[in-house]
Amino acid sequence: MNLYIRALLCLALCLIALTSCGGSAAETTTDAAAETVTEAAETEAPIPAPDLSQYVLVRPDGKDEYLTVFHSLRAQIKRVSGVELTPASDLVIANRQPPEFEILLGQTRRELSQSLYDSLPHGGYAVVYRDGKIAIAGRGDEPLAAAVTYFIDHYFVDRVFTVPEESDFRAVYQYENYYPVLEGKSINVMGDSYVSAGSLPDGKIWPQLLAEKYEMDYRSYGVSGNAIGSAAASGTPMVQRYTQMRGGVDIVFVVGGRNDYNQSYPVGKVGDTTADTFCGALAVLIDGLRAKYPDSLILFSTSWYVNDDMKAYTDATLAVCEAKGIPCYHAADPSKSGVLMYQPSFRSQYCVKPSDVSHLNAAGMKLVLPKFEAFIAEEAAKFFKE
Repeated sequence: MNLYIRALLCLALCLIALTSCGGSAAETTTDAAAETVTEAAETEAPIPAPDLSQYVLVRPDGKDEYLTVFHSLRAQIKRVSGVELTPASDLVIANRQPPEFEILLGQTRRELSQSLYDSLPHGGYAVVYRDGKIAIAGRGDEPLAAAVTYFIDHYFVDRVFTVPEESDFRAVYQYENYYPVLEGKSINVMGDSYVSAGSLPDGKIWPQLLAEKYEMDYRSYGVSGNAIGSAAASGTPMVQRYTQMRGGVDIVFVVGGRNDYNQSYPVGKVGDTTADTFCGALAVLIDGLRAKYPDSLILFSTSWYVNDDMKAYTDATLAVCEAKGIPCYHAADPSKSGVLMYQPSFRSQYCVKPSDVSHLNAAGMKLVLPKFEAFIAEEAAKFFKE
């Protein structure tokens, strides 16, 4: 049998087999196409995305704490899309309507942002698309950063702006360390430039980061250059000005001593009862705080370790607090705080200036936050359990 006849026989056998299975080859192809159409119809169509170049990137007016993440988001959008969005605040000028297309970062005055924040739980974050507007929200720095990451990862595909099917995304941020005992607590923080917002104008000091994380009612009483007892330092010393703090709070946190050292204020000894010495000023301050805050958790912290002469003040702080039964965080111990002010490499990375042995930069504040957070939470768990 030659090859031509064999080919004809094979073709005939294939047609017979298709017919016996219930349909012709044409019918089989038609059925497969119909199934494909049905599956496509059942798949939700993506939401049409407006032209990204029409959008304006909006932040809350007057809240400088959003500036860093705002500029970062704008740069990321340009990187993944090539579009450089116009920056704006949520301040609405009289008789002018907000732009139609906006990306709202944080708790802006826009209705979409407000309603979203009202519905978010503690630590929650979300990215919501509604009627051409996008709200990026997060209760706290880390949740907001997670929301920004979600937006960049899901709203841009191959450098094309696309609204994903999950256009109302919400989640709760999972912190590596979290202490529920601190949630919603009120706290006064008194001290020198270690806890003064003015020492870090472009970032956030650790008490502010702590308060935002747990949505604490936080008041800062930090004064740059201030001392525990020395009147020669800047401002009224803490031993006197503690009376000016608001009352009725859950936690009072105090740090000082750096500027008493700078002014060579006499250290004195444990048992001193007048503010003529550093030890005496500490004792008077502690007694005054206890009288003003009988139901509050009172905590102290030493300064960082700088040199052995200053160590006398940090040792005195620890000793007086121990004698008075006040928990004190040993920030001068590098093994506890992680702060190595005597190392140039540490200062270059974590201080405002490489020559600065006192003031942490934004990275330094994030470095020490978990240490102070754990200390305060541990003492709060014991105090409020009682």
